[in-house]
Formats: sequence, C-alpha cells, structure tokens
Amino acid sequence: MSFDIYFLSKGRHESWDDAMDALELAEGDERPLTDDDFATWDAIVAGVLPLVPSATTFAGDNVRELSDDETGLQLSMAGDELALTVPYWASGDEAAPVIDLLQRVSAVVESVTGLTAYDPQASAPFLTVGAASAGESFDRAHEVLTTLQDKGDLESLGSVRPSVSPVAERPTAQSTASAPTERKGWRRFFGV
Repeated sequence: MSFDIYFLSKGRHESWDDAMDALELAEGDERPLTDDDFATWDAIVAGVLPLVPSATTFAGDNVRELSDDETGLQLSMAGDELALTVPYWASGDEAAPVIDLLQRVSAVVESVTGLTAYDPQASAPFLTVGAASAGESFDRAHEVLTTLQDKGDLESLGSVRPSVSPVAERPTAQSTASAPTERKGWRRFFGV
C-alpha cells in the first residue's frame, strides 16, 4: 500500500476523474520514451536529487525511476504516466516530514513538466488541496495495516501485500544491501 500522486494534464472542461481515467486508459499503451521524455526526466532528477540525496535512479528502455530506500519514495516515468509514491510507513507527527517531502518533490515535477500533481486519495490537486488531508490518509492506512498485522491477516491485502511488514519495519542499510541491485526500487504497492 502506498500514498500515490499522479501528474496529470487536465483539459479546461475535463474533471480530475476524467483526466485520471484517461491516464488509466493510456496505461495499456506502453509507448517508448522519447528524447523529449528523457530531457524532461533529466530536468526532474536534477531538481529532485538535492531534496533526496540518497536516492538512486534506474533507467530501462521504457521506464525511468528515482527511488530512495530510506524514505520509500519512488518517482517513475513510463509511457504517459508520471507518478510519485511513498509507502504508508509513517503516521501522526512522523508523517509530516514525508508529506513535506512529497510537496517539495511534487513542486519540482510540476515546475518542470507543467503537469498538476493529483492526489486520488483526496480526489484533488495535491499541492492545493490534497496535502492538507494527506496526514489523515497516512493515519487511516496505518490503522488498517496495524489491525491487519495484529490479526495476522496481511494476506487479505492479496497481491499488494509488501514483503516487509508495512507498519513495523522499514528497510535498514543491512536489509537493502542484500537486495537485488538491478531493480530494488520497484516497490510500488497499490491500494487495498
């Protein structure tokens, strides 16, 4: 499970739901990244790395990714999708720095791309509306995960169940050192 932000272009007479639906429809079209995409990605990385200096990047033929094992943050570009995710490892006051980081990274991406950071949890733009309610999302997710963990029922998350306990454990330097290096950043978990 993760807190997800999608960077969208919304037409003047289009709702945010319509823009999100268009993105979801385009997901099946695995178009290759273009030279313009690569230039945009490079500008995004140049702006984000100072905010997350421990982040690493991954480049595949059709995907670019920046991920940080310490925070769990993952920024990815694939085809027409540009998304930012972070696992629900924090809640309460501990979520505030995570939300702040999401705001700063989102501002960089918006500045470089002209797209809007959209928060599907709030059904609204993240920087103007969603960030204010993000703490509630982290708290709700933490409650659900804690309850499932206490019941030993993380299996009910199905295929989205993370390999580490989403509440009690964060990767440590020792645990990430033994992770496969070629794709260790691919840890996106989608909603329950």
